[in-house]
Amino acid sequence: MGSAKRRRFPIIAPLKRMKAIFSAIKPGRKSRAEQKADIRDRQMTAEHQNMQYNVLHNEHLQEQLRKLQQDQQEPEHQAPEEQLQQLILQQQRLLQQQGREKQQKIQQQENEQQLEQQQIDEQQQQIEQQPEQQLEQQLEQQQQQIEQQQEQQQQIQQQIQPQYDAEGPQQPQPPQGAGDETMDAFQQQ
Repeated sequence: MGSAKRRRFPIIAPLKRMKAIFSAIKPGRKSRAEQKADIRDRQMTAEHQNMQYNVLHNEHLQEQLRKLQQDQQEPEHQAPEEQLQQLILQQQRLLQQQGREKQQKIQQQENEQQLEQQQIDEQQQQIEQQPEQQLEQQLEQQQQQIEQQQEQQQQIQQQIQPQYDAEGPQQPQPPQGAGDETMDAFQQQ
């Protein structure tokens, strides 16, 4: 069964090896799915906190409104009509402001999410291009070494050539008396 799977899906093993290699290069780096999940969790947490704040604030305003209405119903503590209208207007303005702030927060979270996604894509692109860049750097270094060697050979040739032209080719001559000693040794034998 395992061999059949291996034959049917031969590309799974190389992909697992590549994934292991990339995780070994950067062990602290999260996968793209984990990073997206973190972004989504942060966004949901911010929205939840914003909703809790809005609910508590609305409850506080409604409690003030109820107290004002109760005071208005009691004959000895009747609140003026203008105060009630101002409180209603204040609540409406506050709700509008909360709506604008919520919209701004959502827009800011979307911008942060796009920026993080762009950074993730750039990191992935750098990882994918890294072997190719290393190969190009090695080729450039080898080319520079070859050029330096050629320059050194040219400098040596330029130093030797004038001396050779001035003296001409010189043949090595045997030392004086070497032939006489050889003949004496041969005659003694």
